[in-house]
Amino acid sequence: MFPEPAEVFAENVDQHAALLFPIFSIDLAVVDPAWSGRIHMLLHNCDPYNTATAVTFTDYCKDNSVGFDVIDGKFRFQTDFAYFDLSEDWKEWFDRTTKGYRESRDRFRRSGALTAQDDEEYHLPVVDQLGGEPEWVQQDETPLDPDGVPMRFIAKVASYHYVDDMCGRVMFLFYSQAHNLAVIVDQCD
Repeated sequence: MFPEPAEVFAENVDQHAALLFPIFSIDLAVVDPAWSGRIHMLLHNCDPYNTATAVTFTDYCKDNSVGFDVIDGKFRFQTDFAYFDLSEDWKEWFDRTTKGYRESRDRFRRSGALTAQDDEEYHLPVVDQLGGEPEWVQQDETPLDPDGVPMRFIAKVASYHYVDDMCGRVMFLFYSQAHNLAVIVDQCD
């Protein structure tokens, strides 16, 4: 839970950590015994109204997904960090996510459990689903790897277990071992 950024990001650790918040890491062997290493679930907050960021979009970094190269178990964001540029109207929401993440992390470090913001006795699930077939909130959005093969589903979690950012996002983590690629797809609950 809440791994340190240096354990999650392959390079530019401070730049990654300012925009992408590590909430947990998973041993890949839990999903597939033939795999080794770790993969990470990250929380982020993108400005949905800043259309200027579209110039940074790639096959895996777009409106509702972020993609990462996996290098020795660590992530490198696949496009320019301008992807996360904020309009003035969205800075408050990004700050709210950042603050909520830090509070959630600190509560976990104090109590050893993921707890509700207003009730540390109420424990929240760390992961809503681990492996298997993803239980989509909307339509199936399984990403395809560069060869056109569906990526393996790793985990699903609701953002509101970690932050009260009013977004109601559900995050789905996918992995391609063949391409050392991780993708997090967001859907609205």
